Amino acid sequence: MRKLGMILGPVVAVLAIAIAALSFVVSNRRMEFRDRAAILAKGVADTTQKLDAQTGSGTANKVTFTPAAPGTKESGALGWPSYHADKAEYQKAIDATIKLAGDVNSQRSELALGIYEMSIALQLPESALGQDSLNTLSTYKNAIADAKAHASAVRNRNDALLDALKAYSSEVGMRFNTARLETRSEVKVTDEDGNEIGVKLGEFDCKKPLDDLRAAIKDVNDRRKAFETTLKSTPEKIPEFAWSAQVENLSGRGFSNVLAALEEDYGAINGKLVELKKTIEDLAKVKQEKQELEEAFTELKDKNATLEQDVAALKKQVRDLGGESEVGVVKVIESIQEVDPNAAGNVLVTNPQWNFVVTDMGQEHVIAEVPVIISSEGKYLASGIIKKVEKKVSLVEVIRGDVARIPDNAQVFVNLTVKDKSPGDGED
Repeated sequence: MRKLGMILGPVVAVLAIAIAALSFVVSNRRMEFRDRAAILAKGVADTTQKLDAQTGSGTANKVTFTPAAPGTKESGALGWPSYHADKAEYQKAIDATIKLAGDVNSQRSELALGIYEMSIALQLPESALGQDSLNTLSTYKNAIADAKAHASAVRNRNDALLDALKAYSSEVGMRFNTARLETRSEVKVTDEDGNEIGVKLGEFDCKKPLDDLRAAIKDVNDRRKAFETTLKSTPEKIPEFAWSAQVENLSGRGFSNVLAALEEDYGAINGKLVELKKTIEDLAKVKQEKQELEEAFTELKDKNATLEQDVAALKKQVRDLGGESEVGVVKVIESIQEVDPNAAGNVLVTNPQWNFVVTDMGQEHVIAEVPVIISSEGKYLASGIIKKVEKKVSLVEVIRGDVARIPDNAQVFVNLTVKDKSPGDGED
């Protein structure tokens, strides 16, 4: 027995030493495992905090961990005490983190897909943006920057189009309201029973304002066509005028030159109308003067008839007395040789328009084609030729001088010194 004890003693001592060494190693390993667990728990908690930021899930409040410090133990949902007290709750905290990570990943994927689809809807070429580039960490920033740049370019284009629509609408006399093109309409949202539960944004109401703009542009174009048709037909309506405007070119780019030529033509036509108006007024004056002369001739004829009646009465008185008197005898001049070179008379009527005067020298004084001189107060005024002779008056055509300067009662003298010369060959 003593020998057995001497044998087992050293063995027990060795085993004790081995157990002590093993206990030290196990204790060190346990401390390492605990530290690693604390690091993992801290990592999970921090990851949860970052994943939960601005998501509104509240998971970060459920997954917590505070590492042990000198004099204190670790705590939180992921701490050792929580695990030791309730492993199921501990697992729920881990599962909540896993679920949050999955939700955030789904959100990221949906956002990436949404950005991709919106970019394609905004007509960004598919070759410029790949869906995978939005999910890959090394490329998503550049991909998002490309999508934002394209969206900004589209917005700038839309703003330019809206500004152009406003400017162009004012050119056609329309006040274009772009509010409908910039604001989406609201659509009522109802539940299964038809009760209104809210509103959502619908489409942009582009049709009405664009239809109005199209109608305004069409009106302007129709008016332009009507003007063009009318202007092109103008020369046909006034064919006697020598038009300089080439109206067939009104449809081309040189229409401004055609319009300028038309303006000149219209000015020329207006000048012709002014001349025509003056001519009509002058004709009206001539007609009035002619009427006045006819009335004067009629009056003179009436006076002549009265004088002839008086002469006839005197002749009758002479006959009744048994004799003849020179008072009743009127000698009619039949040749230029019978014209008294000293015969003279007075101007009764002047007519500058027709260039003649009427004198009181009749058939007993002169005959046709006798030249005369007209003067007033001793001043020479004009020369003329007697064209027609009545009993008491004669018509003289003025061949030299201004009829307008001849006053009534101007003196008329026979000028037989130029009897053999034609009216166009006379001298002063």
